[in-house]
Parts: sequence; C-alpha cells; structure tokens
Amino acid sequence: MSVLERLEEIREDHKLKRSQFEKVLSKSTGYINTLFKNSSMPGIDVLIKIMENYPEYNLVWILTGEGEKLKANAEKSLKKLKHGEYNGQNFTLLDVRDDLKREMQKNMGEINSNFNVLHEGIFELLKEQQEVLKFTSKLDPATVAKLVDKMAEDHKLE
Repeated sequence: MSVLERLEEIREDHKLKRSQFEKVLSKSTGYINTLFKNSSMPGIDVLIKIMENYPEYNLVWILTGEGEKLKANAEKSLKKLKHGEYNGQNFTLLDVRDDLKREMQKNMGEINSNFNVLHEGIFELLKEQQEVLKFTSKLDPATVAKLVDKMAEDHKLE
C-alpha cells in the first residue's frame, strides 16, 4: 500500500468525498486523481495538513505503512523509530525527510519542465498571432467588407 493509498484510507475513514478531502488539504479538485494518474507522492505540505487536521493518525504509518495506523496504538512504534530500528529496518526520521526532499525536488523538476513547455507554447502562439496581425494589416478594408457581405449573403441562401 502506498502513501497515497493510505491517505485515501484516511479520507474513507472520515467518509469524505475526494473533493472535500482535497479542500481540507488546501488542494484543488482533481489533485488526488492527478497524483494517482502520475504515480506521484503528495508533497510535504499535504502531510503537514494531514497532521494538522487528523492528528490521531501515526505519521510513521502514513509514510511507511509500518506500525499502527492510529497514534493511540503507535507509542511503541514511535519509540522503536526513535531508536533507529523499526520492523528490522534501520532508518530514521532524517531518512524519511531526505526521501521526501528528493521527491519534492523531482516534483519541482517536473513542474519546471511543464512550465517551460507551457512558456514555449505561449511564445509560439504569440508569434503566430503576430503573423496574423501583419497579414490583416495589409488587407484593404473595403475588400474585406465585400467578402463579409458576400459570405453573409451566401449563408442566408442555405
């Protein structure tokens, strides 16, 4: 089960629609679907919102799937984690933080890439519009008016 699937479980525990849950997370509608579609991980801001709004959930369980889902049952899990061992795995909160940091950097790279594609597309569109404007500035207004009248007349006949 992934982090995203565990967040879905939290949403289902609270009987919220995805759009309602996204609102709690301060995200736009479709955010969770996009994460699933792109096999992405939620950002640290989402994890912070989860912890603020649903403090009863165990962060270790959310991030790794290890330990108890609810904090009331998670004290032992947290003690093991603080000692650097959890279910036979050696890791610390710093490791989790580093993983999240790497994921955020990857996401930022993807966002920058998408921004560059969007920027290039807008630039090309503006160049094309400039060409259209150059072309239309060379047209004789009287000729254009006659063509428009002719098209309107032809349209009436149909």
